Amino acid sequence: MGLNFALFTAAQGSILSMLPTIVIFGALLYFMIIRPQKKRQENAQNLLNSLKVGDKVQTIGGFIGEIILMEDDEYVILSEESKVRIKKNAVAIRVNPTTETEEVTSVEDDNDNDNDDDFKIDDFEI
Repeated sequence: MGLNFALFTAAQGSILSMLPTIVIFGALLYFMIIRPQKKRQENAQNLLNSLKVGDKVQTIGGFIGEIILMEDDEYVILSEESKVRIKKNAVAIRVNPTTETEEVTSVEDDNDNDNDDDFKIDDFEI
């Protein structure tokens, strides 16, 4: 009886000594994985709820277009001359038209300002 009681108290002591480590690990797991995931899901749901006809969106696959028809769980998106039916959950972001135009303009400006006179093949020896 005495030996069993000693083993039980030793096992109970080791479990109690591990309890703070388990609690700290659980808190880290919550704050680093579970909480940020819940925030992402909440933000995605808010985005889907705020979309309306005429918004430009980008899908998870990278397809960009304007919403022309909204149904229960599907959207019809118009891009160029193509109409595509997608699931509501496939929308990744709302595209800001001014940002997209600025990016395209800056890329075009960079291409226009390229001066190839500074670089000549004759400058290098093989």
